[in-house]
Amino acid sequence: MLSDKDMALDYLEMCKTGTSEALKAALECSNQNLRGTLMSYVTQGEKDSLELSKLASTNNWYLEAGPADSQEIQRISGFYTSAATPMGFTVR
Repeated sequence: MLSDKDMALDYLEMCKTGTSEALKAALECSNQNLRGTLMSYVTQGEKDSLELSKLASTNNWYLEAGPADSQEIQRISGFYTSAATPMGFTVR
C-alpha cells in the first residue's frame, strides 16, 4: 500500500511533468484557443505543484531550496540575460 508521502511525491512529479509537457505543446501551438487552454493547464499545474511542495515540506517529505539572497538573484539573472541576448531574445 502506498503511503501519504509516496502519493504526494508521485502526484508532485506528475504535476511537474504535465506542466512541462503542456508548456512545450503551447509553445508549438498555432491555434490561439488551444494555446490558451494549454497555458491554463500550465498555470494550474504551477499552482498544484506549489501547493503539493508546501504540503510535502510541512510533513518533512520534501526539502525545498532555501531563499536566495539578492546577490545570487542578480548573478543568475545576469547569466540568463547575457545568454539570451546573443540569440535575439529580450529578457525583462
